[in-house]
Amino acid sequence: MAALDYAPPPSRQRGRRRLMRGALALLVLFAIGSAGWGLETYRRAEARRQAIKLQRDTTRARFDAELQRAATAAAGRDFSSALTEADSAEVTRDADRALFDSTELAAMDATLAATRRQIKEQMTSLGHPEPAASARTETVCRSEIIPDLITRCRGHVDAHRYTQALAACEQVLVLDPGNEYARGLRPLLEVQVNLASPTPRPRYD
Repeated sequence: MAALDYAPPPSRQRGRRRLMRGALALLVLFAIGSAGWGLETYRRAEARRQAIKLQRDTTRARFDAELQRAATAAAGRDFSSALTEADSAEVTRDADRALFDSTELAAMDATLAATRRQIKEQMTSLGHPEPAASARTETVCRSEIIPDLITRCRGHVDAHRYTQALAACEQVLVLDPGNEYARGLRPLLEVQVNLASPTPRPRYD
């Protein structure tokens, strides 16, 4: 007995074609949406990388400029200003040290140490007494370093760079443990850093 050929009614065939076209349209929309989401994620990540690179370059340029001013002041026998600039370079490095890897930090440390050594050698050769470190540090901290660190901290917070903001905040507290702004902000920054990190950051109260 010959097999019978079965053809579905035209209405059912049209229904299947509509269903297939609808499914295909959904797949196309999903693919477009996924591509758009992926592109937006990439753009945001790239913008963040560029912002971090800009901040790192700016910090390094500032660090180098402060050491250059220190060397220039020492050459002019203005040793107090030379030591002040070297102190400022140290704070610049510490405020944004989270931006640099260990190799970069080691290079900055070596450059800073060499500059200080040269200043002190010049002072010794001329019989010039070194200013009291405590008095120099107090003057620099109050007039220049702490306000600058707070400004940087606010900039990092505005840009959602909480790790860098916390580093700047903690540097303020090293120089001025009673600073009300830094004491109030640090717990909030620690929360933000811990939320973004898989390993909770320990607190040092």
